[in-house]
Amino acid sequence: MKDMVISTLPIKPRTNPIVGMAISPVIVELLGKKLKIQKNLAINLLHSYNDLSSLLDYNVNYFGNYGLEFDKLILDSENVDKLLEGVEKLINARFIVSRKTEKYMCDCGFVDVPVTAVNNHSDGKIYHMKDGKLICNHCHTACKKYKENSLVFDLKSLDFSHDIHMFPFFEKKDVMTFDKDENINFHLISKTRDTGYQVMCGGEKYNVDIDALWMNFPQIYDQERQIYVASNHQLYPIYVMNLINNALNEKEVFYILNPYLGKSDDLRPDVEKLYERSPIYAKLAIISSLRWKKKDCTWDNSVLRGLSKYDEDILKQLYDEMTLDGFDEDNFEKDLGQFLNYDTTIQHNMNTIKRLVKARNLHN
Repeated sequence: MKDMVISTLPIKPRTNPIVGMAISPVIVELLGKKLKIQKNLAINLLHSYNDLSSLLDYNVNYFGNYGLEFDKLILDSENVDKLLEGVEKLINARFIVSRKTEKYMCDCGFVDVPVTAVNNHSDGKIYHMKDGKLICNHCHTACKKYKENSLVFDLKSLDFSHDIHMFPFFEKKDVMTFDKDENINFHLISKTRDTGYQVMCGGEKYNVDIDALWMNFPQIYDQERQIYVASNHQLYPIYVMNLINNALNEKEVFYILNPYLGKSDDLRPDVEKLYERSPIYAKLAIISSLRWKKKDCTWDNSVLRGLSKYDEDILKQLYDEMTLDGFDEDNFEKDLGQFLNYDTTIQHNMNTIKRLVKARNLHN
């Protein structure tokens, strides 16, 4: 499969990386090796509030604990020109327009969201509700309503959501709920605060939201065919990203949304340090624990116990066998479903291990 790349979406570095961050990179390496295509790790350093560059090496080394190997490390901060170019193309094509928008904003500018995007009965990632008021999690001030010209991407002007290609296939139904939601009509592209990145529209300068920048991510890669692996908790950004890509008519994009892998209290310390046993053990523990037919799954102690019975040589043989053959290009989605739903399960892997052990014993 030439002219194809598989990549994570940009991963934000953390002071204390957790095992959940490794899931998408593990799948990128697994499928990249199997498909014999370029496999990239993308990191999100673009941020208007925090300088994350000091955490880069630490987080890249964390992924190294799992023995992960990538062809390229992609930093969104080194590709700003391409990302801004995508925004400018959307402005020129009138998919992004300036519109008087009612927004909630706090004193520091951290909260800057359309009124229609706020659920008055629940907390958001950057704000919380208190005594009926919207409170910023950063400056802790109550947000006020304002009206101002903002750049918006008109979601309902496009009928491209049916063209989204993704696995697991049932996730497409959830994407369609965004398309049908009458409260989700546009996506805010600009912010009032200085984000450090500006574009012109109608003779006015606008500050581009950082998240809106990386939603142009397919612009970064030269390959026409692209596969992105991300958590299924990123469904809305992927919905917008797909609409943007189709509006630009640029790339053939396929999304793989890995299930959320939760931790029970008795396994919490164990799964955070899987790589201390060995990188290959940690990698296979993640792969074998995912249940692709479910949105959410939990770590299973039987998976960890089962794999821990075998030495590193056998586990490496198992991984090599998993990545040996690619997919039929004409049946890519079917073969992908077979592989992730069945050929990576702990049951399948234990059967393969037993065969490998038997073959080794016969040889010896």
